[in-house]
Amino acid sequence: MSTEFSKMERFKSVLLDEANAREDLGLAYWWAKKAFPGRTSSEQIEATHAALRDLLDQSLIVLFRADYQDHSDSAVEHGRLDRDEIEAAFAAGGSFPNGGRHRSIWLATTEKGSQRHAALRPDALPGWYRD
Repeated sequence: MSTEFSKMERFKSVLLDEANAREDLGLAYWWAKKAFPGRTSSEQIEATHAALRDLLDQSLIVLFRADYQDHSDSAVEHGRLDRDEIEAAFAAGGSFPNGGRHRSIWLATTEKGSQRHAALRPDALPGWYRD
């Protein structure tokens, strides 16, 4: 097994780390700028969507809508977005209807995602993220 991580694998590790902390989805797009500085903005957005889709397909994360102050387990369950809602937002350029600062989209790990996060090797996260 290779000990090298691709840029995309490292980026997905960053997103998994952000999901574990239940961070705002907007950070995923911000981190894409750091992960893929040589790409255009639309390429960075597409890379973000591809990484999120992969993490969703592996059942490592969920996306949920919640108030800015509430990221509880209850908020995750009650605000969980289905795949059609997520894909519609991606198709709209990453904008989520009824989003906004006070009710926005957040990332959270699933139980499986939490286990994967706990098993991440330190070098799975890029230096620009760890520093």
